[in-house]
Amino acid sequence: MSKMLSSDQWHNPLAPRLPHWLGWLFVVVGFGYALVLFTPLERPKLIDIAFLVMGLVAFVRYSPLARGGGAPWLLGLVTLQLVITWALLMLDFPDLARSGPTLEDFLDKFVFLFLALALAGQRRWVVGVLGCAAVLILLMPWILGNGWADFRLGLAGGRVGFGLNPIRTALYFSVVVLGLMAFVRPLVASPTFSWLRLGLWAGLMAYAAVVILMTQTRGVLLALVLMLAVMAVLTLRSLPRLRRLPVRYWLGGLCLLVAIGGMVVQSGLLGSNVQRFQSEADVIDAVTSSDEGLEIPNSSWGLRVQFWQLGIERIAERPLAGWGYRSARHFLEEAAQESPQFRGYRQLHNSYLEAGISYGVGGMLLLVGLFGWVLWRCRVAYHGGGMGIGFYLFSVTSIGFVMCCSLVYGLLFSDDHGLNLYTLVMGCALSMSYAGKGDISDAGEAVAGSR
Repeated sequence: MSKMLSSDQWHNPLAPRLPHWLGWLFVVVGFGYALVLFTPLERPKLIDIAFLVMGLVAFVRYSPLARGGGAPWLLGLVTLQLVITWALLMLDFPDLARSGPTLEDFLDKFVFLFLALALAGQRRWVVGVLGCAAVLILLMPWILGNGWADFRLGLAGGRVGFGLNPIRTALYFSVVVLGLMAFVRPLVASPTFSWLRLGLWAGLMAYAAVVILMTQTRGVLLALVLMLAVMAVLTLRSLPRLRRLPVRYWLGGLCLLVAIGGMVVQSGLLGSNVQRFQSEADVIDAVTSSDEGLEIPNSSWGLRVQFWQLGIERIAERPLAGWGYRSARHFLEEAAQESPQFRGYRQLHNSYLEAGISYGVGGMLLLVGLFGWVLWRCRVAYHGGGMGIGFYLFSVTSIGFVMCCSLVYGLLFSDDHGLNLYTLVMGCALSMSYAGKGDISDAGEAVAGSR
């Protein structure tokens, strides 16, 4: 046991002075926190409390992250913005203000720091949590859904969520697709190329693609296609030696992709998704037309456009301070009194507008700043040699995927699954960006080395 907990077996560059026993316990609790929502269990309060307390102790007491870099600056600015919003709301609209600044409404976007600390910048822990998440997601139709009954319904043209809201299911399986694409080389050709593993990889890709198409979620599909294109560009720029691979590998991969595409087309799944896209043509016409009398229909996309219009109007009224905690819900309830189509909705279906209506333009910029800081850290680590191409591709595209989906879904406010996915991809990316470093103070040298 002493050997297992020795410094040779445990190194945490994000919290180098964290006691080894606490580090191991933190890993266990971190795995539970990140993975429990992929199971039929509700997240126990004990896991929440233990993870947050350990994370706070590790961050404040043991981690240099709390004393340098982008994290403390962003954390301080967010806290200041939330306090200013509350104080100004107390002066201008005391009936809308709460008894105090509701810091947890935005600070929960920083929980990924704790997951990064728990994973300790160690490849084995990041691979472990991502691998476990992928397995649980792939088994979701049987763990949470009705198994083959759901597949039969999906093949018949029905929209299926496999035990969850279809949007959430599509989000999870899309991240699995990005992971399979980003790590195709180690999965298929490490230590040597294997046709068997290539076939298994292709089977998992086909399975995930079928599930995504059965959910019929247009916003997720668009974001996934965009991120796959980004991954292709980054791969071609970063790995020119791919052109030297034997021709049989390219032919094998091409045949498998054609087979997957043929299966999807023959199943009719692609056609049902195309029809859903075509059904929103009236919304596109109404938005792009110069005819002001053309009304936006109350379809899925049409309602989103109306939500966004409401959000932009309210943000323009208080662009610096915002309207306070969960104000979008309040204004949607107000609008529902005159516009029945707004009834039952509690969010604007845009995480950036949710941040803006609650905390002003500053809240929107700080949310984007969190994404940007982690992406910058990944770029520094990759060009400095500390992050492999697979982790780099997955980190950039999975974070970009969450950013894109946040434009059309309220993932980061009032959505446990959306916030959990955000925490998972951001925490793993940040942790791997410090992998192999003795101390995070080396980040400055990495920046210099990447130029």
